Amino acid sequence: MLEETIAAIATALGPAGIGIIRISGPNALEIIYKLFSPIAKEIKNSNFLTFKNNIKSHRIYFGRIQNYATNEILDEAIILYMKGPKSFTREDVVEIQVHSGIINLERILKEVIKAGARIAEPGEFTLRAFNNGRIDLTQAESIIDLINAPCEKAAQIAIGQLSGILSKKIEKLRNCIYDIKAKLEAYIEFYDDENIAAEKICFEAKKNLAENILPEIKKILKNSNEKSIYAKGIILTIAGYPNVGKSSLLNCLVEKETAIVSEIPGTTRDIVKDFLTIKGLPITACDTAGIHHSIDPIELKGIKKTKENIECSDIIIFILDGSRILNKVEKEFLYKNNDRNLLKVINKIDISTEKNIANLEKYLNENNIPQISAKNDIGIEKLKNLIFEKITHQKQTRINFDFEVANLRQCYLLEKIEKEINRIFEKEIFIDLQDFSDAIGIIINIFNKITGNVNSDKLYKQIFQQFCIGK
Repeated sequence: MLEETIAAIATALGPAGIGIIRISGPNALEIIYKLFSPIAKEIKNSNFLTFKNNIKSHRIYFGRIQNYATNEILDEAIILYMKGPKSFTREDVVEIQVHSGIINLERILKEVIKAGARIAEPGEFTLRAFNNGRIDLTQAESIIDLINAPCEKAAQIAIGQLSGILSKKIEKLRNCIYDIKAKLEAYIEFYDDENIAAEKICFEAKKNLAENILPEIKKILKNSNEKSIYAKGIILTIAGYPNVGKSSLLNCLVEKETAIVSEIPGTTRDIVKDFLTIKGLPITACDTAGIHHSIDPIELKGIKKTKENIECSDIIIFILDGSRILNKVEKEFLYKNNDRNLLKVINKIDISTEKNIANLEKYLNENNIPQISAKNDIGIEKLKNLIFEKITHQKQTRINFDFEVANLRQCYLLEKIEKEINRIFEKEIFIDLQDFSDAIGIIINIFNKITGNVNSDKLYKQIFQQFCIGK
């Protein structure tokens, strides 16, 4: 399979200035010789032989792409040739840059296929980079994370892992585990009186696991958990009684007219969503139907959707009308949802009085409840800071984006390693050192699954099929 030459469109289909077709494999250059007609001063005759004799790696050439059979000119093009192993896949790679557009890119790709390539499978370029030792599995997965990054900080995290931060840490820990296993195997092989050696080697190995391995694994898991919100984002639901200013607040947060604002209660009957970022944190903000007692079947459906959205929210902003006292429905909501990640906000301070606000704070037994006027855009920036602090619990003061961060699959495997180490700790003495060695071997195998040092086509297929074609 790796002897085949593959090709795919590497840029998004649609109107754009430039579109790129990527070719990788042993016949990449031969395909270009068939399709590309150069225009350059150093290639005076601009023919096949002079171009073939003059082409150099990591040089850009300007010319025309033509039909393989008829020599009809299809488009002007720039080609970039990268001779392996100095390329992303460590194979010969050629990138063709032409004018973008679905029709244009597809007809040029068809000529590339006719000239000797086949269509690449999803993620096959990155898979070849992995198979050829250009990157390990953690770095390959960071490419997916970078492509799918919902915000700048998520991209920053992915770039850190692509540079090998996690790979180097995992390699260091794995080498430490290998050293433990090597010592165990040496005692098993060369010491006749194994029982005398067992206690000493077990003590040293457990000390190494406790002091050098386990704390580092816990640190990676903790850091990954803290940073996961930047990759996944959070769901914020704005809830409250009808006409308290939910839609106005959504519009203030996203800084555009997303939701319809009306003084008529019940205007919002479905979930209205939009996106924003606060200090790099991606947030899906949801405006919901007002929670109240109703017999209208349409309103009841909207209220049901509101309650369902609240169930899956990371944080709920419950808006209170600062111009009046709490009603029965609001009191019931606060009582039932008291244990949730709830941020109470007093709105309409432009028409409220100090007495009204004081009465609300007294009833809620809280001081310094955020006060805003969504209508006049007052207090919104302060509210955004409070949202961020409530979500992150001020973890951002401890987050360093140069630390190792694992994705969900990697965290699952690290947690398995943590469990296996704890199982070792549960046994005070290993009478049979071979049992200890086997336990260490299990840990090594799990480490290998993280970086891809195992032969598992099923694992690689699951991971690389997450990529788009052309990556």
